[in-house]
Amino acid sequence: MLGPIKIKGKVTGFRRSEKLEIGAENYFEAFYELGKKVATLVQEQYKNFIADFDEKKLAQEIARGHERLDYMEKLSNAGAFKIDGVNYLQRYLSAFYGTAQGVGLTYPESMMMQMETIGCQTIMVQDKKTGVVRMVHAEEDSSFSRFGKEKYRYRVVDIKTGTTKVKFYYYPELFGWGPAIGINETTGMVLCIDDLIPTKKYSTGNFTSMAVAFMMLDCGDLKIVDQIMDRLRSVDVLKLEGGYAIHMAQADEEKPVMRSAECIYDRFEYIEPVVSTGRNIIAQSNCPINED
Repeated sequence: MLGPIKIKGKVTGFRRSEKLEIGAENYFEAFYELGKKVATLVQEQYKNFIADFDEKKLAQEIARGHERLDYMEKLSNAGAFKIDGVNYLQRYLSAFYGTAQGVGLTYPESMMMQMETIGCQTIMVQDKKTGVVRMVHAEEDSSFSRFGKEKYRYRVVDIKTGTTKVKFYYYPELFGWGPAIGINETTGMVLCIDDLIPTKKYSTGNFTSMAVAFMMLDCGDLKIVDQIMDRLRSVDVLKLEGGYAIHMAQADEEKPVMRSAECIYDRFEYIEPVVSTGRNIIAQSNCPINED
């Protein structure tokens, strides 16, 4: 794995109160602190999420949250995503539990929040001669409004846990890093994610797409991402809830490397870039490419 790489970047468009910096010894403590900082926002999101649920529907969703969490705990305990001595799924769960406790929601309630429906699109272009990767990632959310401050929910967060430093764009309803744009500043990986909207038969699963995104940005290394993809394909009966198109670019000793993976329900495949005028191009909206 590459050593620490300093990525220079300037974050604009956020007020000082919307830029959060957190340092802790472990993932649980770091995300517990994050949960405390965004508790009011997340609790409001939860109320909005369940506003139209009757008692039966709420009980069903909480039961599904229990089931997903139990399944993921079993996989973590079995070491299904333990690579080179690091249990990446347990790291996600530690972040999840820490956030839930900081926010003040139960674990099943928090697991319900992991299915978001925010639209986004990404374009990545890599010059084949120089290796330079440029990207544009657009976030879309119908509840967003600069004129209604109660609707404004986004934050940019810097978290340092041990030797890992990650900067990421944060939605309060998602308990962990990974969605939208994230930078693993320790390894030099940039990750952009498009939320996929599958047909109904691929919409319900037992494993959160958020966990996949978290593990990939957490490892920050495309070689380990390959192993995570292999594990996702090989684990029996694993089905994602929803899906993500995950676009990655990583600094290398020679030149940057660009990859794109589509993870939806039981499909985990790389998407090859389009080659045009000496450039590799990846362009993705919310429509799955690999869906029947």
